[in-house]
Amino acid sequence: MKFTKRPDSDSSLTNSGSGTSDLSSIEDEIPMEQNAIEEAVTSRGYEQANNNIPIEFVNILGGDPLNIPQGPEIHPHISARWMEIIKKGLGKEDRKQILEKYPLVKNCEALEAPILNREIEICMPDAIKKQDNFLSKLQLQLGYTLSSLAKPLNEMFTRPTEETNQHLEGLVNTGALLCDLHYAMSTHRRFALAPHINPSIKKSNRRDTF
Repeated sequence: MKFTKRPDSDSSLTNSGSGTSDLSSIEDEIPMEQNAIEEAVTSRGYEQANNNIPIEFVNILGGDPLNIPQGPEIHPHISARWMEIIKKGLGKEDRKQILEKYPLVKNCEALEAPILNREIEICMPDAIKKQDNFLSKLQLQLGYTLSSLAKPLNEMFTRPTEETNQHLEGLVNTGALLCDLHYAMSTHRRFALAPHINPSIKKSNRRDTF
C-alpha cells in the first residue's frame, strides 16, 4: 500500500469544497453522541460512600487506578476555554480563522496528511473512503497544529536566552508527541484500509517514507 504526497500542497486548508483539505466541516462527520459520552463519565463517588473503610483494608486492593499524577494548575481562563472546546469542539469559523494563521512550514512536507493512490482509492467501499477522508482531515489539522508550534519553538531555539531555555524542553516534547500522533494516525489508516485491498496491489506497493 502506498500513500502519496498531496498534489496541491499550496491549496488552502479552509477553502470550502476543497475535499480532504476542508477542515471546517469536521464536526459534520462526528456522530452526535455528546449526551452518551457525558453520561459515561462518572465521578469518584465510591470514595465518599466508603469513607469508613480503614485505609489498610483499602490498600489490600492495590494502587488506586484513578489516582493519576497531575501537573500544576493553569489559569482558570485557559482551563475554562480548553474544557469548553474539548466538550463541544471548535466552531467552523473559529477553526478556519485559527488555521489560516499557521500555514504549513516550508521544509517539513511530512506535516501534510498522506492521500491514497488512485489505484487504491478505486478499490475502497464508499464507507471506508469516507472514514479515511475524515481521518485525513484530522491528521492534516495536526500538521497545522505543529506549524503553529513551530514559530515559537524556532525562535527560542535560534535565539536562546536563560528565560526561553526554561520553556524550550516543554515545546520540544510537545512537538515530539504531536509528531508521534501524526505517525500513529498514518499507521492506523493503513491498517484500516489493508483488508479492502487486492493482494496483488499490496505486493506492488510499499509504504512511503514521505
